[in-house]
Amino acid sequence: MHLRFTLAAIAVSAGVAGAAITVNSSSFSGVTSGAVNTAGTADWGYISVAGGFFDSNLGGAGASYSNTSFGTVSNNGGTVLSTVSGASTIGTVTLTEGTTGTDTIGGQGNVSNYTFDGTTAHGSYGNFAPNEANIWQMTFNDLGIGQYEITLYMGHSENNRVFDMDVSFDGGSTTEFTTTSPQIGTLGSTVAAYGSSGSAFTYNIDVTTTSATDDLTLTFGGVSGGFGGAILAGYTVTPIPEPSTCALIGLAGVAVFLRRRR
Repeated sequence: MHLRFTLAAIAVSAGVAGAAITVNSSSFSGVTSGAVNTAGTADWGYISVAGGFFDSNLGGAGASYSNTSFGTVSNNGGTVLSTVSGASTIGTVTLTEGTTGTDTIGGQGNVSNYTFDGTTAHGSYGNFAPNEANIWQMTFNDLGIGQYEITLYMGHSENNRVFDMDVSFDGGSTTEFTTTSPQIGTLGSTVAAYGSSGSAFTYNIDVTTTSATDDLTLTFGGVSGGFGGAILAGYTVTPIPEPSTCALIGLAGVAVFLRRRR
């Protein structure tokens, strides 16, 4: 369950060689339950093994990622940390470490505040400064045609942090728009990020795609607040039925009801 703090309900289209993505809404939300149910999703993935997965900047020592399949994310020891859907209906979800600093804190990798279908999801990726603008990117490739809600399950040890999420389309470097969170401690979250400290929160984006090859890239950054530990536990991609489909389902239900009354 989420307490949604809606920052924008903006329709943004990107025309790319006949393809277009429309962003219907983009928001950060407080979390009142860490339980995630993947039923009905088009794709999902989470960090299933304790331990940090960003050890340094790209080019430094330890694990680093550039356009890496989320399903192969590993820690510095080479252990694969992630679990992903075996029945995904979209393309590969890739992870890229940003150009600013992240340093893993090993102990925080054992902290859990989310469960995916009852299984503990970890996601420590370490400390980062309040104003680091490009911490990591996730790209959802080949979303297919339709409407989808993408949710990222996150948290931070400091309640006064403010974050933002940049959105770009189809591999473009242009940021179409940015959504800035309130202080995460004001989101209404009742699930702590680390033991009794911090807060859990989600980022939610609702998009409509018109091409099977549409890609969506999300770039996470910091704006202000205290220095502390952070998590990215996982994601879900959920298709949203078209209104006509919902109407047909409703009519079918009415037909069954009337048949039973005869």
